[in-house]
Amino acid sequence: MVSVGDMQMVDPDGPYAELMQRLLEATADDLRLVFQYDSESVDIAFLREDFLSEDMVPRVDELHSRAKIIETMPTEDTQAVYGDLEANVTVHEDVFVLHFFGTEGDGLVAVVDRGDGSVIRSIF
Repeated sequence: MVSVGDMQMVDPDGPYAELMQRLLEATADDLRLVFQYDSESVDIAFLREDFLSEDMVPRVDELHSRAKIIETMPTEDTQAVYGDLEANVTVHEDVFVLHFFGTEGDGLVAVVDRGDGSVIRSIF
């Protein structure tokens, strides 16, 4: 499901519904893409209008692959000291990629512009 303008939830009762709504509210026009994934599928929940003409499948596939790799990276020592990995932020020249990890191989990925007014940029 792809939405332009108002974010439409892939699963409004799912574990990421509230997080997706908060991302939309906090990032306003800076949000490019949001997708949920599980072991079986990837569902695009939001795609900003100016990216509709682009082929997003290779980009989403790459981000999904990275999310699955990062999810399995913590060692037992790291988990013992810090606990389970719940999220990861990747900083690129033009965007922030936010990975939120769930349980059993599911998660949410959001891509946010790194513009000067970005809320995410103000944090970093």
